[in-house]
Amino acid sequence: TEGPIDLFLALVLGTVLGHSFHLQARIDALTKRASRGFMEAFMLFCLGSMTLVGCMEDGLLGKPNLLFIKGTMDLISSAFLAATLGRGVLWSAAGVLGFQGALTLAFMALGEGMDSALIRELSALGGILMLGIAFQLWDVRANGRPAWPLVDALPALLLLPLIRMAHTWLETAIFG
Repeated sequence: TEGPIDLFLALVLGTVLGHSFHLQARIDALTKRASRGFMEAFMLFCLGSMTLVGCMEDGLLGKPNLLFIKGTMDLISSAFLAATLGRGVLWSAAGVLGFQGALTLAFMALGEGMDSALIRELSALGGILMLGIAFQLWDVRANGRPAWPLVDALPALLLLPLIRMAHTWLETAIFG
């Protein structure tokens, strides 16, 4: 990535923001097993670079091929996840449809003016969050609690573009 500081700031500030809103605790409170299946499936299916690139291709070029391939892979993965995590995986389909649909519509609205560096940063952030999914699937714990309350980190996806814009603005203002 070109701006690891932007990525780090978004991840830290997003996690702090998510923690202050108790996002992980609220999701966990819904129902233990269903929320775990829902969130882990949703994040596994939505946070990868294939989602971002697929939605970009569909939104910018009108080519949904990558999303079709990804959907087939997600269907196979969801069968295995549902066997382990329960019905919550089924409910993640609505979240995936909403997220990927919104992302595709956003790319349609933005057109080709989206900064390629931001796209790489978002892909990198998605990769980091996928590592968190792996920790949760392996049930890695610190002091009896999940090693990383992953849901708390989701605001980083919204903060990264804002931090990127602020960084670009400051860089232009200071260095011309």
